[in-house]
Amino acid sequence: MPLTTPRRNKKMYLSVHAKAAKAYRHIDAVTQVDGASPGQLLILLFENLHSQLLRAHKALGENNIADKGLALGKAVRILDEGLKAALTKNTDDVFTQSLGDLYGYCAKRLTQANFYNDPLPIEEVIRLMNPIAEAWKSIVAQQAQALRPMEVA
Repeated sequence: MPLTTPRRNKKMYLSVHAKAAKAYRHIDAVTQVDGASPGQLLILLFENLHSQLLRAHKALGENNIADKGLALGKAVRILDEGLKAALTKNTDDVFTQSLGDLYGYCAKRLTQANFYNDPLPIEEVIRLMNPIAEAWKSIVAQQAQALRPMEVA
């Protein structure tokens, strides 16, 4: 039986600063989610989606197939389990149905990007999702403005 060297856990060798930074990012993310309104949660989903798409595009350009796959996997989950799941079900609303179809199309395109190592579908999804993310930001900002108490002059 040949002797092999044991695999080492990379997490075990993170510096104290790297561990602290990772813990801070996790706590920051949990805090943002816990205190967020439904509209703010959508914005967080869109921001994370955009971040994962950029990460995948960069990894693909660097031929880092593992990182590309992880980032695209997260992006597809955000589309399917986050954005698409947030839509109102059992409705005849054409807008909601169309938005669900768009999220499904984007998830399909990202799966193709992953399979073929093609950056074009990633770029297409970024172009499709950016206006929707900006529209949600605008809606949430308007709602927040409407909820603020009126200032006395």
